Amino acid sequence: MINMPVLVLAIMLIVQGGAYFHAQQIAQLVADRAVAAARSYEGSSQFGQSEAEHVLHLVGDGTLTNAQVQVGRGGRAVTVTVAADVPHFLPYFPSRVIVASSGPTEQYSQADRHG
Repeated sequence: MINMPVLVLAIMLIVQGGAYFHAQQIAQLVADRAVAAARSYEGSSQFGQSEAEHVLHLVGDGTLTNAQVQVGRGGRAVTVTVAADVPHFLPYFPSRVIVASSGPTEQYSQADRHG
């Protein structure tokens, strides 16, 4: 009799952990795709933002709610941060995921164009 509540709690922990890590993987995918779009030679922060929103719509499947994407493109690097709420079934478990991805921007020199 006492084992049944422990079993139910263990199953809920597994489900909550799976939901959290699934949401984390989706957020990382969104960040990585946004970096890939924004870091291209003709890319921009706006292009990275629109790519993030597109991927979030396609893959997000409602797992991430209240998603916020910040794309920053400097002269040599692009950084994307994705923060979103995740499904939350149990108390004391993280209810928000924050991931970041970055990469260098593509740059061409004159030697690359004539070589």
